[in-house]
Amino acid sequence: MSNEMEVLVKSGFALVQSPVKRGNDGKKTLKGAHAVLNGENLSGAAINAGTVEWFPKSPLKFRSASYHAIDRLIQSYGVAWGAGTLVPLDKLDQLLAEFEIEKQKFFMNVDLLMPNYDLLIEAHKAQQPDPVKKVIDAVRLDWQSFRASFSIFLPTPSKFMPLTDDLNGTAKEIIDAAMQEICEEAAAIKDKILGKQQVDPKSIKPIKRLADKCKDFSILHPALESFSDQFDALASTLVAPIVGDKQVALVAYLSVLSDPNAVETWMSNNQVEMNDSALNSIFGFNNPSVASPSVLPVFTPAPAQQANANAVVDWESFGI
Repeated sequence: MSNEMEVLVKSGFALVQSPVKRGNDGKKTLKGAHAVLNGENLSGAAINAGTVEWFPKSPLKFRSASYHAIDRLIQSYGVAWGAGTLVPLDKLDQLLAEFEIEKQKFFMNVDLLMPNYDLLIEAHKAQQPDPVKKVIDAVRLDWQSFRASFSIFLPTPSKFMPLTDDLNGTAKEIIDAAMQEICEEAAAIKDKILGKQQVDPKSIKPIKRLADKCKDFSILHPALESFSDQFDALASTLVAPIVGDKQVALVAYLSVLSDPNAVETWMSNNQVEMNDSALNSIFGFNNPSVASPSVLPVFTPAPAQQANANAVVDWESFGI
């Protein structure tokens, strides 16, 4: 594959669906069971009776932690889009590699239960009354069945090819979604470091992720890249300890990035209308290796023009 073809193939977005996550919660619903209060049987849609916890809850806490870590990982690479996430194609391989690492961690935690699996159940059962002990013995799973009930997989990502003739409108929707997420994440990070005597260097990585996301999506609005460029300039000064002027500059940067009004003003002042030729390439319709759906309208691209935002020269107006 030539360099030009490789750039073309990697210039768009993949739609990554939410991972399918299954894990045994150590509970079993008993058919025919009833809830009893003061000697009276209770029934109705609001009553949930007959669930026995045959495996202790505490050793399974890793499930939710792993699920959240995987969701955060995917979200950090892209922008929520319906039930999935739009991820730049040139970052997809990196995302999939990190997903596999998180998946391995998940199953490592599952396998750590094996040596003490029966002991954990017996210790949990010992704390229950005799009738419940009998139920636990009746519904408990052997290790092989328990292990097989855990699974995590990522549906195969697909090339994002919007079925519309308004690609500029689609690009604007994506940018609006991206900036809303970036502003919210920047605000959350800023809240964590405000008032601290110094900034924990570990806080820099998620900020770098936000700056990278700005750069990744600048293909749809070149003015976005200025937020990434400004962080790159700032990052060279963020050597621990991050205190004093360095801390002030970092908070000022996050204050801009977390302010939807400031971001909207900056984007509007540097608005660039992407031409059809550029958008067709981004969304895959000029890519010879991707067949265009027959239901799509026929595009007549305007003469190719290089879309560039004005150089950033006045970050000082934002107080940075």
